[in-house]
Amino acid sequence: MPAWFTHMLNDLQDKAMFALIGRNIIYNVSWEDPRIDCEVLDLGADDTILMLTSGGCNVLDMLLEGPKRIVAADLNPRQSALLSLKIVAIQHLSHEQFFQLFAKSNLALWKDVYPRVLREHLPQPAREFWDAAGERFFKSVLWGGASGFAAWLMLTIAKWLGLGGLIAGEPVIARGSLAALSYDAFAPPPPRPPHAEARHCATLEEQQAVYAKYSGRVTALANMMNFTRRIWCPLIAVPASQVWARARVCARARCPACSTPPPSTPFRRRSCTCSTATSSAWRATTCSCAPTSPATTTSTTATCTASTRASAAPATSSRRTLSS
Repeated sequence: MPAWFTHMLNDLQDKAMFALIGRNIIYNVSWEDPRIDCEVLDLGADDTILMLTSGGCNVLDMLLEGPKRIVAADLNPRQSALLSLKIVAIQHLSHEQFFQLFAKSNLALWKDVYPRVLREHLPQPAREFWDAAGERFFKSVLWGGASGFAAWLMLTIAKWLGLGGLIAGEPVIARGSLAALSYDAFAPPPPRPPHAEARHCATLEEQQAVYAKYSGRVTALANMMNFTRRIWCPLIAVPASQVWARARVCARARCPACSTPPPSTPFRRRSCTCSTATSSAWRATTCSCAPTSPATTTSTTATCTASTRASAAPATSSRRTLSS
C-alpha cells in the first residue's frame, strides 16, 4: 500500500475519532479489569496516581486501594462529567438507586433524583452536560456512548453470523431509535433458551462442545472485525497510531538472513522459517526469507531473535519514557 494512501487513511480515522470525542461520551463503562493493575502497582497511602478517566470505573476501583490522591485526565471532557456524576451518585444515593440508574437504566428514577438530589452537587461543566444529555444517556446506559454502540454493532453482526448460541441475551431496538436501545442483562434467564447454549453448560466438556460448534463462526467474526478496524476503532477512541503500532515496531527490525523488513501492513501475511514466535516484534508479521536447510534455519532463528530484540529495544524505551 502506498505511503500517501496509508497516511490519508490514518488521517481520516483520526478525524472520525476526534469528531466523536467532540460530541459524545465514548466509554459508558470501563472495559478493563483493574485488579491486575492494582496488584502490580501495590498502591499505598502515600501514592499519587495519574490515570485516564475513561468510564470512571477504574478510577473508583483504584480509589478503594486507598492512595493519597488520584488525578483523572481525559481528552474528552464528557468522560470527566460521567465520573463526576458517578461520584456524586455514590455519595448521595442508596446502593439500590445507584444500581437502578447505571445497571438497569431507570429513566424514571433519573428524572426524579437528578434535579432534586444530584444536580446541585455537580461541577458546572458536568451540570451543563447532564442537563442536555442525561435523559438520552439513561435510556440505556449499557448501550450508551460510542463504545456502547460499537458493542451493540458487534453483537448484531455476531448474530447475523449465526453466533446466537454464544450470546446470553440480545439488544432490542425500541421504536426504531439507536438511542433507545435497551438490554436487560440482569434479568433471570429463561430455562435453556435456544440462543444461550454456552450460558447453560454444566460441565467443561459441554462448554468445549459448544465452542467447538461455533469456532469457525467466531474466526469469521474476528477476521471481519480485524479487516474493518479502521471503521470501528474511532468508536472506542483508538487513534490510527495505536492501531498500527505493532506494524511499525515490526518494520524497525530487518531479518539478518535476507535484510528484508517485515510487511508494512498486517494485511499482507508472509511467514518464513527463520522467524521466531518468541520474539514479540516478529509475532504479528514476519519476514519473507526461507532458509532451505535445517541447520541454517536453526542458526538464523537465533540471529533473528537477537536482532529483533536489539532493534525493538529503542522503541520499548521510548514508550516507557512517554508513559512515565
